[in-house]
Amino acid sequence: MRIAPSSPNKQDIYIRGSDSIAFAGEFIFLAAAAYHGACVVLTNGQTTTSELVALIKQCNINKVHQFPELIEKHFQVARIDPDILSTFAGLDVLAYGGSGLRASEEVWAAQNGINIVNGFGSIECGLLLISQGTRKDPRNLLRVFPGATLKFVPFVSHDLDESGLLELVIPPEAPECPDESRRAEDGSFHTQDLFREIEPGAYVHCGRTGDWINMKSSELCNAKGIEDNVRELCSDIIIGCVVVGEGRPSPVLIVESQSNKSEEVPAKIYRRIAPFHAARHPHERIDSEKMIITVPQRTLPRTAKGTVQRGKAEAIFQKDLDGLFNCSTFG
Repeated sequence: MRIAPSSPNKQDIYIRGSDSIAFAGEFIFLAAAAYHGACVVLTNGQTTTSELVALIKQCNINKVHQFPELIEKHFQVARIDPDILSTFAGLDVLAYGGSGLRASEEVWAAQNGINIVNGFGSIECGLLLISQGTRKDPRNLLRVFPGATLKFVPFVSHDLDESGLLELVIPPEAPECPDESRRAEDGSFHTQDLFREIEPGAYVHCGRTGDWINMKSSELCNAKGIEDNVRELCSDIIIGCVVVGEGRPSPVLIVESQSNKSEEVPAKIYRRIAPFHAARHPHERIDSEKMIITVPQRTLPRTAKGTVQRGKAEAIFQKDLDGLFNCSTFG
């Protein structure tokens, strides 16, 4: 889906980051820019907010594509600088992909006239879903990218299907379906990405299968939802966090603390997140500071992209979890 420039005398001018062309998302972006006859502004390394704004003005850039974590940093500055805010609001598109932008950031962008577009895809299949932009749809729901062949199937866990979650699956007859070595026994490619259908044909991403953990009760817990809330409310006291507890009575939050007084951190975090958890189902609550474990910085296992690896964290801290629940009052 190509969004036309806002005026006839404006050519599409994109800015790209410092990612290698070997990165799938970067290659797709550059190929699309060439196909549409757009200009691309090259930068030496990742730009700061002030550098990005200067480039937008000097090069008449109208479309910016960046990872969500960079957009969130730009928005922090835009909240206190009207000139930067108006520059972002003047863009035809501020697009992101690769991971999720916090819902509160999208709401703020929509309220301030910034047109956020979310493109969803995978390395194996390319672009599969895209939003209409917050100017047209403030909820920024994802819809099937024109020409993409895919389907949504109910996500089943522990032989239960009570979550209302749908997994995005690429059928074997789809041009996007990767090599047989990447397919499941049914011949389809299971992306492991989960969605909810908000209205017919419009979806919201709910994380990946690994972002949901099965509790002792066999009920699902949205671990990513807990982590997002912690990052939003406690970014001044933590470096990173992960929620674990597969097969346990309760989820457990592990955080990398910025403070040397780590013993004070669990109580401080719990005070901030308690209202959020009071509204959650009992099996997916952090219901006391005892369910929060602090560790030193750079302790949590991460991927090359910097994403904390839940499964590895679960294994590394298994003894801590065993001790926590053996000493607790859970049945």
